[in-house]
Amino acid sequence: MDSIAFLITSLPYGKEDAFRGVYLPFATVSKGVKTFVLLVGDGVCSALKNQQAKTIEYPDVSQLIQNILALGGQVFASRHSCEEMGIKEDDLINGVISASDEHITQTLIQADGSIVF
Repeated sequence: MDSIAFLITSLPYGKEDAFRGVYLPFATVSKGVKTFVLLVGDGVCSALKNQQAKTIEYPDVSQLIQNILALGGQVFASRHSCEEMGIKEDDLINGVISASDEHITQTLIQADGSIVF
């Protein structure tokens, strides 16, 4: 498999879905697989800067996203979902790209595989 897309639709804290959804892409990108993280719906909250995960005793999802980006992975946040939640582009972790839903859909279609969280 040359590329994989991870679609994350849940909030980063409260359930383990988003954490697993961000941890697995970290593993694939570190193995040299072209990796895309697609944040849609509540999933866009995973890309917010300055998360205070330690105060709720959860692993820091934002740090994993930063690591994915540093290793060459691409992270896209649905522009539509961000607008619905009142999240501005400046609120997102540096390197996270605000993308149209069409772009996110095309990325899912073009990837060799996909996993939804």
